[in-house]
Amino acid sequence: MILRGLWIAIVLAMLGGCGAGGAKFSGLEQIADNSAQVYIYRPSSFIQSANYPDLALDGQEIGQLKNGGYLRFTVPAGEHNLSVTGNVMMWIHRDRNVPLKLEAGKTYFYKLTVTLNNSSTGGVNIGFGQSHGYGFYQIKDEKEALAV
Repeated sequence: MILRGLWIAIVLAMLGGCGAGGAKFSGLEQIADNSAQVYIYRPSSFIQSANYPDLALDGQEIGQLKNGGYLRFTVPAGEHNLSVTGNVMMWIHRDRNVPLKLEAGKTYFYKLTVTLNNSSTGGVNIGFGQSHGYGFYQIKDEKEALAV
């Protein structure tokens, strides 16, 4: 009986880790005139919910984009390279590099989505009888971005 209770506790603890979520949005931040600000959002989804990519800008790590979370960073205006990568255990999708051209004093919004089909634009991985893909999109309308 004690072993059964212990087993149930272990299973519940493992399932709790499947819903690992990221930081919740807390509003826009002020930016300096010579900088640009970037928000990258990942909607909460059951698909690949425990998996997440590492994001880096110009080779410098920004953070991990967890399910239902977002990352915000401020950088000097200009051209930059955003990379979406991960190891096989945490992010099964192909690595992707996204060129960003950012203007001073502006805020940019991007959305990363994970799907169960190959209609996304980021890359496709086929495994366990399913086709998973992810998309990385810029949202140009601030109202639309903030409504998410």
